[in-house]
Amino acid sequence: MRIGVDNTVLGFAVLLSAVASSAFGLAPAWFAANSNLQASLREGGGRAGESGNRRRARNVLAAGEIALAMVLLVAAGLLLRSFGKLMAVSPGFDATAHCEGRYFAAAISVFEAAAMDGVFG
Repeated sequence: MRIGVDNTVLGFAVLLSAVASSAFGLAPAWFAANSNLQASLREGGGRAGESGNRRRARNVLAAGEIALAMVLLVAAGLLLRSFGKLMAVSPGFDATAHCEGRYFAAAISVFEAAAMDGVFG
């Protein structure tokens, strides 16, 4: 049994991880670049240059990043466990001498197929 990685799925995963890392990496930098440092220092408070809205946005981004990381870790663990069980199960036939075939079904109606010579016997 040959199991491999589909290039389309791999490309989608790479693209999705690049978009997610860009979003979670550039959003805090964008918030920091747009802050008014003088006004924030006059207000005082916890962190210099950070208002309540920015603090909430930072907390939401951090919570989202942690949640996404946990989902990915659980999914990877389940995938590895399923793959291990899949490789341990016998397929029920001799997989060493198999024949692979591909077919392409044409978009024709049943009546057109019946009109063809020798289709239904």
